[in-house]
Amino acid sequence: MDAVGKRLFASDVLKKQSLQFGLRLMNHLIEAYRIAYDDPSERQIGIADVLAAAMVIELSDGLRQAQHSGISIGADVRRAEYRDRPKTDAPAVSMARLLSLPSLPFSAIAVAELRKTHLYGQYRECVVWAGTIIANVIEDILLQQLPKGSVEYKRLRTKSSEIRGATKRGSYFQLATGRALRAWLEDYERQSNLWKGLASSVEAILDQRNLLLHRKKAIGVKEGQAAFETCMNFLYAIQYGVPFNPEDSSRRF
Repeated sequence: MDAVGKRLFASDVLKKQSLQFGLRLMNHLIEAYRIAYDDPSERQIGIADVLAAAMVIELSDGLRQAQHSGISIGADVRRAEYRDRPKTDAPAVSMARLLSLPSLPFSAIAVAELRKTHLYGQYRECVVWAGTIIANVIEDILLQQLPKGSVEYKRLRTKSSEIRGATKRGSYFQLATGRALRAWLEDYERQSNLWKGLASSVEAILDQRNLLLHRKKAIGVKEGQAAFETCMNFLYAIQYGVPFNPEDSSRRF
C-alpha cells in the first residue's frame, strides 16, 4: 500500500470510528433527556438518521462543500403535550445527575421505552417491555426482602434464570413478604376499584410475554393497551400507592 493508500485507509477508519463514537455519545444524551424531561417520543438514532441530514465537509485546503442524502428528513411527530411542555430547572438538574452516573438506570429507560412503544402503537413491544419491567420489579423486591442467608436468596443471586417465574411469584414471594404475589396485589384491589383485576392482569401479561417470545403469539391493540395500563398500575401501586391515570400528567414516569 502506497502513502496515498495509507492516508485514505486511515481517513476512512477514523471517519467510521468518529461517527460511531458520536452516535454512542448522542444516544447516551438522548436517553438521559428522555428520563430527565419525561419525553417518551424521543428515540435513539442510527446511521440512517445521520445520512438523512445535511453534512458540511471542509477539506484540508479550506474548500467547503455541503452534501445532502436522498433520505427525506421526517417531521417532528412528537405530540404537543411533550413538545410544548413548560421547562423548569428540575429536568435540567435531573439530566445533569443522570449524566454524572456511570450508566443510566435500567428501570427508567425501560419505562421510557414502554411509553414510547405505547405512544407509537408498537403493541408487541408493549407486551415485551411491560412483562420485562414487571418481572424485574418482582425480582428487585425478592432481592431486597428475602432473608440473606436463605437458599432462595443465594439461588436467586446466582441462578435466577433457572427459577420459574411462577416460583418467584409464589413460594419465593411468600418467603420474602409473607404472601404470594397474587395475595399481595389483591390488597391493592381492595383499596380501589381502579385496581380491580390487577393481580390477574399482571399474571396475564407475564404469560403473554412468554407466549409472544417463545411461540410467536399474535398481539393486537387490546393486548398492547392492557399491557401498558397493567404495568403502569403495577408501578404506581408500588411507588405511589395510587392508581395510574393516563390523563394525569402530574405523576408521569
